[in-house]
Amino acid sequence: MSLLPGFLIGSSMLTEYREKSRSSEFWLNEGGIIRECTENAEEMFGQNRDQLVSKHISQLFPQLTGIKLVDGEKFNSKLQLFSQLGTFFKSGTYEIASSRCQLFWSFVGQDNTRLIHLIMVPLEPLNRV
Repeated sequence: MSLLPGFLIGSSMLTEYREKSRSSEFWLNEGGIIRECTENAEEMFGQNRDQLVSKHISQLFPQLTGIKLVDGEKFNSKLQLFSQLGTFFKSGTYEIASSRCQLFWSFVGQDNTRLIHLIMVPLEPLNRV
């Protein structure tokens, strides 16, 4: 697994973050449609798996609206902008919530079954509006 350059930190650091935080994880197709998610993602966004699967990721992260995730064989370089910024997202339970978080993007799988693995690691407590 290779992480998107610019989001790259040592794999031991990522493991440590994931263990200490309640990271949310998503698996998306290259068009940005959620194919799978973790229970932490369900809790974070206040929606169950059935509500999250088949949504476009921009429905949770409005900043990604109109941004193509993949450019050829690589991630779109614009995604680097979202790696360590305060990220606002839409939630079923709360109208808008914000938290500074780290986003990690990687490809998993092979060519025609390749998915995008998105890990959202909160760096501070969640602020709900």
